[in-house]
Amino acid sequence: MAGQDHTQDKDGAAKCPVDHSTFKHFLPKDSPSSASASGLPEGHPSVPMTTPEGDAAKCPVSPEAHKHFMPRSAVSAGGLPEGHPSVPTTTPDGEPAKCPVSPEAHKHFLPRSAASQTSPSTQEDKTLKIDPTNNMPATPDQFRISSQRKDLATEREISSIPKSANSPDPYGDSAKNKAAGASGAHAPDPDSDQGEVWIYPSEQMFFNAMKRKNWNPREEDMKFVVPIHNMVNEMAWKHILRWEKLMENTCGGPKLVKFEGKPKEITPKARIRSWMGYTLPFDRHDWVVDRCGKQVTYIIDFYSGQPDPRYPEAPSFYLDVRPKLTAEGAWQRFKKFMFD
Repeated sequence: MAGQDHTQDKDGAAKCPVDHSTFKHFLPKDSPSSASASGLPEGHPSVPMTTPEGDAAKCPVSPEAHKHFMPRSAVSAGGLPEGHPSVPTTTPDGEPAKCPVSPEAHKHFLPRSAASQTSPSTQEDKTLKIDPTNNMPATPDQFRISSQRKDLATEREISSIPKSANSPDPYGDSAKNKAAGASGAHAPDPDSDQGEVWIYPSEQMFFNAMKRKNWNPREEDMKFVVPIHNMVNEMAWKHILRWEKLMENTCGGPKLVKFEGKPKEITPKARIRSWMGYTLPFDRHDWVVDRCGKQVTYIIDFYSGQPDPRYPEAPSFYLDVRPKLTAEGAWQRFKKFMFD
């Protein structure tokens, strides 16, 4: 080309006008300036210029490798890196193609804490539904929890407490009571005696309930705690029957409609007793009883009783059971005071 002076070798081929050894003049003095005769840095392994067959050796690095280090803006117009195989946007039937990777797949690579925060809907689905009438699970919670160390029994004991036809059972579901228009749910009784009596929670259900209340139960204790719980409830029902025998009942006796625990609500009677030096109750329940179609409420304060000297290791309880202080409840208390 005009304006360029090319030198030629003895064969007439054009030679590069730049001396390729010139870069050595720009190297620091303390650098390995004495490159080997092959043009490689000192200590660099030799690079064969020909293959064993005598052909010119090819560069071992793909000239396309640099594209993997290019910014995303440098990808092709189709949104894919240059050289990436095309991705069909429609199916053979002409329908829009779906992404072959689940949009939820990234959650498997997130830390557990982050995964739980990224899917609030999933967490809500796993939240146990609580019956607002008694603050208990609307369906049986018989599932083992993740932090549990051993399996717990799921068998449930049948109580002697009659169940009202419209009772919202916190532990399950019964088609019989739904057909009767009952709010809430019933669990199938172990002996198929549905709708007749209440059924106590299993060890697993009791353990899960304690966990929900932020207690720290031990699996080994459940085989003792559950029978004690059942025994105390049987005692409470016997106290209620003593009160109810003073009232006219021609419908086959009282039946329990529902119950609700209120451990943080101290009754006036329990508060006054504490001022007199007695301990506060460790729990309180309100039991609603059906008396020939009329619902009456009983208040039960649970106290730790004096241990039996013959069996000092056995638990002891004292139950203060009385009708709620309404007009009818006051009359019932008066009758018991006068005639019982």
